[in-house]
Amino acid sequence: MESPKLENLDEKGEFDPQYVYHLGDHKVLSFGFCGDWLASTSDHQKHIFLFPSKIFKMVEVTSFKLWISQVIVLLGLLVFFMWLSIRPKSPRYTITDFSVQKGTIAFALEFENPNKDSGIFFNDIFLTCYNNQDNIGSANISSFSQGKEEITPKIGIIYVDGKLWKALEDQIANRKAQFQAVLATKLRYRTWGIKSRRYKVHLNAQLPVGTDGKIPSKTRLRNGWKKYWRIRFK
Repeated sequence: MESPKLENLDEKGEFDPQYVYHLGDHKVLSFGFCGDWLASTSDHQKHIFLFPSKIFKMVEVTSFKLWISQVIVLLGLLVFFMWLSIRPKSPRYTITDFSVQKGTIAFALEFENPNKDSGIFFNDIFLTCYNNQDNIGSANISSFSQGKEEITPKIGIIYVDGKLWKALEDQIANRKAQFQAVLATKLRYRTWGIKSRRYKVHLNAQLPVGTDGKIPSKTRLRNGWKKYWRIRFK
């Protein structure tokens, strides 16, 4: 059986389903598959016409592929925004007290976890103190874990070598001391019961120590440390 000739064909003489087709004076209203042919009723409901069904099967396949592509894009966007919402933020590190007295340096640190969905596990923390690029000494803070949106205070003492103390004391008195604190550790996050890999942390802060051997206010530790600061992890 040959299909009837249709009006509104494209330049190649092929049936384009995005248009309304007419068979003579009759508008095509509805379609239905019948084997390898497509049956259609006209606007007068008295005529039934047959077309090759391959044309409409191609349209169905194209529509299905488009639907699958849209679903994949939407799922990708959903995963991306979920990742942004749960991605852990770095904790904040603050030196709340720093005092140089009688051959020792007493300090206090504050660790703040800003994450609502993630806890933090810290490895041992090493705080090293420098004066004019000279290593004065270091202290170790044992590993600990931190809950969500929690602030954890820690204290420690650095013992200054006796050979360095006299020169350091004179520099403090003459306002020539330039203290830097360097913090090094490793940490990992735990989000929804899943642990992340370990991240290295290297932070430093300039400490404006006055003639009384103390800092006037709290000081944040930030990224960026110089090459001569060498911290080894055990």
